[in-house]
Amino acid sequence: MSNPGHHISIGMSDSDEKLVSNSKPHKKLFLLLFTSFLLIAAVIGTVAGVNSKKNTIKSSSTHAIVKSSCSTTFYPDLCYSTIANATQLSNKVISTPKDVIMMSLNITKTAVEHNYFSVKRLLKKKKLTDREKTALHDCLEMIDETLDELRKAEKDLNQYPSYKKSLSQHADDLKTLMSTAMTNQETY
Repeated sequence: MSNPGHHISIGMSDSDEKLVSNSKPHKKLFLLLFTSFLLIAAVIGTVAGVNSKKNTIKSSSTHAIVKSSCSTTFYPDLCYSTIANATQLSNKVISTPKDVIMMSLNITKTAVEHNYFSVKRLLKKKKLTDREKTALHDCLEMIDETLDELRKAEKDLNQYPSYKKSLSQHADDLKTLMSTAMTNQETY
């Protein structure tokens, strides 16, 4: 019959009886784990939402600065897409037009360096004529001069605004250096 502390078992096996008697603690444990999981998910979702809003604000201000800076170039769409992509890949923050110029200098230097190494690889081919070798060496010289001009422009930009030049003089010097680099780039 039934003793205090024992369950009435009508047609239940011992294992079924244990499941019924142990189900309350399991339910409590399950509910506790489930509630904890929901709480953690809610906290993570809230933090992610706040961070996403912060990043959106940063990216919208970056967008405005890049768009404004690129609007005065010969190819504004190309300028914008190139700098916007590079900004996302590098995780660098652009907060001033100077940052846009610096980013464009870095992108340009990387492209010119890539050209330099491509020409170096071409020079290693065995079936080049003397004329082809001379032409490739001339290209390397022009590329090297371009890199020098880009480095000078970068150095000049890094010194701004502490540099003792007026803004217009500084801009003119940068334009000259960049124009020289572009002329060299078009020559080879």
